[in-house]
Amino acid sequence: MDYLTTGEMAKFCGVTKRTLWLYHEKGLLSPQKIDAATGYYYYAPAQRWQLDRILHLKSLGLTLEEIRELSAADSPGKEAELLRAHIGQLEKERERIQTALFGSRLLLAPVALKQHNVQASQVRLEHMTPCKYLRINASCNIDQTYFNPHEPWIDQLHRLRLYLEKEKIPCSAYYIGHIYREEQPGRHDLTCSDITAYIDASFTHGNTAYIPEGHYMTLTFSDRCDCADSQARRQAYQRIIEEARQRGYTVTGDIYDEQLLVNADYTMYVRMMVPVQVPSGTYLGF
Repeated sequence: MDYLTTGEMAKFCGVTKRTLWLYHEKGLLSPQKIDAATGYYYYAPAQRWQLDRILHLKSLGLTLEEIRELSAADSPGKEAELLRAHIGQLEKERERIQTALFGSRLLLAPVALKQHNVQASQVRLEHMTPCKYLRINASCNIDQTYFNPHEPWIDQLHRLRLYLEKEKIPCSAYYIGHIYREEQPGRHDLTCSDITAYIDASFTHGNTAYIPEGHYMTLTFSDRCDCADSQARRQAYQRIIEEARQRGYTVTGDIYDEQLLVNADYTMYVRMMVPVQVPSGTYLGF
């Protein structure tokens, strides 16, 4: 029989000789023959498929110990049990990655805002895709909490984080915002006790809903997060309503805002979104 040296086996399968030594040490792939005089390893050509299988299983995320257990399984039932356990681990990891990916994508908007040093914004017409959010009551009683009435935005962040921890809800909560019922801004009362956080579409806990798809008049403006009575929000709303009226648009629903970026001096950028009905063929972006 023609044997393959360790170097030939490694080169043929695209691994290093150190990898083959490790697999031998772990009991995954032992050489067919070991030269007693030199200690050299020799592999049978047919062992290449064994190495290919190990590499394939490793690419699927199995550890070397799991591959060893799978290779040593004495029945199809045992193999199926091990594979189901691995699939379960992958599904948990997928959920973790999806949450991390969702949260990372949310970070792009405020980072881009800071990158371009946006100081003020024009009222714009934008088309929004559906966005799922979690809504909780900011006045909910959470034990062992301390809230500073002079820092309402930080207070709300703290309440949301504690709520998620208390309910054991795995949720990315970077974006914090409010929803104002359509009739509230008409009374110049831009206050509410609800906090919202964007969430992944697969999220099923708590009080969830969607920001509807459609056209929105938007305005990004500067505000302070240590001020409960926001004059800036009222002014932003009036700007949007006046612009919509001049363009002949009709406000159709609840008003949303989202905190985009908070600076060290307690200033922050907020984007207010007012849903409107527009004539067909209206251009977006201005």
